[in-house]
Amino acid sequence: MEDKKLKCSFQAAEEKGVEHPKSVMTRAMDIWGLCIENGISFDRLKELAEADAERRLVVLPCKVGDTVYEVQKLRKRIQTCTVTFIRISYNSISFGCELKGAIDKYSNVYGFSDSDIGKTVFLTREEAEAVLKKMGGEKK
Repeated sequence: MEDKKLKCSFQAAEEKGVEHPKSVMTRAMDIWGLCIENGISFDRLKELAEADAERRLVVLPCKVGDTVYEVQKLRKRIQTCTVTFIRISYNSISFGCELKGAIDKYSNVYGFSDSDIGKTVFLTREEAEAVLKKMGGEKK
């Protein structure tokens, strides 16, 4: 009887386009191993999954203190910035930045939106340089 149930659940999963349970178990073990390595309990993992299902979980592309790279189209150069704050509002995420190497930090504080990431603001210098190269600008 148990084999028949298992066979039916495998078949139902395939019909719904759901991953095969064996590959799901392998992935689950990988995730559990990652949780153990990072000190995340099963209860915390459950809490995060529930928050995600309820659309309360936000995964940020960077954190305060990270370096980001802005491609300045007019000047055709890359400006290196440090993320100083993150603001989450109803329909967007804003990031405050301070330009690195600026003399007067108060006149060099600005921000960008999450929609700018991958367009004018990049998380790696290599990404920014690739876009700048396409624009015909110089590496800096």
